[in-house]
Amino acid sequence: MASRYTTRSAAVFVASFALAFGAAVSPAVATPAKEAANLAALKATWNTESVGAQTATCKVYAISKTAVISTGARTMMASRITRRGMSTTAWKRVLTTYYEWACSGPNNTPR
Repeated sequence: MASRYTTRSAAVFVASFALAFGAAVSPAVATPAKEAANLAALKATWNTESVGAQTATCKVYAISKTAVISTGARTMMASRITRRGMSTTAWKRVLTTYYEWACSGPNNTPR
């Protein structure tokens, strides 16, 4: 039950920042600059999270990377704002890079 809650929390966390930082994107196809901007926004928020939230996020990511990435991408595509800015594939690339960065400590722990 905790892993489902943590996965959902991680998806909501990612979606909230994408909404905040993605509001000005146009309906064009995702460019490397858009992907980089969204990745930078996600990275900027990492240190504002509690150590417990970071640890839980990395534990869930270590258990099922594919599920976390897919859930996050689906969450992004559920919002009209983030859907207009980037495709599912682009969000998967951004989220993969983000989680690999965020959980790159020893044994997949938070940075």
